[in-house]
Amino acid sequence: MLVATLVLAGGAAWAGPHDTAVLLTKRGATAQEVANDALRAVELALKSAEVQFAFPPTETEARIAALGVESGTSCEGKRKCVLELARQLRLPSVVAVTVATLGGELAIHVELLDVSEGKVLAEETVVVLLTARGELSRAFERFGKQVSEVLGARAAKLPSAEATPSARPVEAAGSVVVDAGEGRRSTAKLMVGVGLGAVVVGAVALGFGASLNGGLTPRDGSLPADQVETYKSAQALTTVGAVASGLGAVVAGVGAALWFTAPSPAVQVSVTPVGGGTVVSILGSF
Repeated sequence: MLVATLVLAGGAAWAGPHDTAVLLTKRGATAQEVANDALRAVELALKSAEVQFAFPPTETEARIAALGVESGTSCEGKRKCVLELARQLRLPSVVAVTVATLGGELAIHVELLDVSEGKVLAEETVVVLLTARGELSRAFERFGKQVSEVLGARAAKLPSAEATPSARPVEAAGSVVVDAGEGRRSTAKLMVGVGLGAVVVGAVALGFGASLNGGLTPRDGSLPADQVETYKSAQALTTVGAVASGLGAVVAGVGAALWFTAPSPAVQVSVTPVGGGTVVSILGSF
């Protein structure tokens, strides 16, 4: 159980409307070094597209730690938590990065979020072999251009008085309980159940096939006429049993992977206005 409290003075300046930051918000079964490579690739793609950062990317983790949160991955990819963290960093937008490894592949999902409205402004998903992650920056070139265009257009639409906001009204106290992993765990249960059922059916079919075969073996490529149909049925059952067992094992394995990589059961984000600022509490199992 992790309880993190963020306290931020109300007088801190907000970043410009075209500024953003990149946060690693979930690292599912992925080595930290690999996750860092993915994060740097996204940052490089944004920099190449001339996206302006609210602060140097090297300061991101230190700024998050200064808020009393271990890292952006404490949010486990939960959007409401990510948005609240971005608000405390005084960001008008944020690029959330989630990474997950399954087998020899690395999956990376990135999305540009409007912090005030919680909308997804741009997103991209890239899947590469772990051995090819050196080419990741190229994979995010299109996303970098999208982010640059979206943020540039948003900044152009804002009147000058709103271009550099110095304060924002504090929202009323409240809390949100999020269980982003519920859907994935439900799917995982279904897949594991179906997979194990298929394995059982396959095993039964294999047993019946062996029983029907009863030691029937063609001699010189032929069988007595009264044994041909029995032999064919036995062979068919054996084939069906093997296929069902194999597919069932694969489905159950994927279901188990989904279960173990699902986000933690729940996170509660509470926002409470206080004199001169806001107190944000993040409570849950991480």
